[in-house]
Amino acid sequence: NATLNPIEGIKKAVQLGYKNIAVTILPSPLIKQIRQMQLPDDVKIYILHLERKLSYMDERILTLAKNLVHYSCKVGPGDRVQVHYTGSDTESLARQIIKEIYLAGGTAYPVYTNPRVHREMLLGCTEEQLRLMARSDALTMSQMDCYIGIRGAENVSEYADVPAEKLALYDTFYSTPVHHEIRVPKTRWVVLRYPNSSMAQLSNTSLEAFEDFYFQVCNLDYSKMEQAMRPLVAL
Repeated sequence: NATLNPIEGIKKAVQLGYKNIAVTILPSPLIKQIRQMQLPDDVKIYILHLERKLSYMDERILTLAKNLVHYSCKVGPGDRVQVHYTGSDTESLARQIIKEIYLAGGTAYPVYTNPRVHREMLLGCTEEQLRLMARSDALTMSQMDCYIGIRGAENVSEYADVPAEKLALYDTFYSTPVHHEIRVPKTRWVVLRYPNSSMAQLSNTSLEAFEDFYFQVCNLDYSKMEQAMRPLVAL
């Protein structure tokens, strides 16, 4: 079967004497490898990024989804799992998590939050409104075995101009009955931030550098690490 290997293709082009080489590639770790290639000073590489399509999935996202479903929440046959993803950047991970849930024999219940829409709701929210929302969502949450929350807002300060009393109202009449009283004590849950541009800015790094750091940490084999740490319990 024929394979496409851009790195080998670049090497071949250099051997043939080409000085200006263009590579068309989907976003992947290969981009970093291409940039780190040792090439003659007179050779220029032009990397053309294709848009990330739904058919493409970063291998690191596949690994993270497996860790979240199989290790963090230990999803098994018959488990109901709410997948709550916030911000459009989290879509790829949410999709892969749902696939892993089905592979584990569970059922996925996705919920999406658009931070800008959520902000509009908070600005005018009332106690009666939040109580009604909480009754509905608490009923759903009480039926869940697991909860996976992915936070990836494009603007970490989206709620900065929401009055403190409105945020307190939301915490008291929605977050407490749904999350603090049901989700936290009664489900197997994990909540994480997604490595987007907003998070990279908070760390004063490029997006690529922060993604590398994030996935190196989150994609460790924690089940293997857990086994290795068990002898320390006896100390």
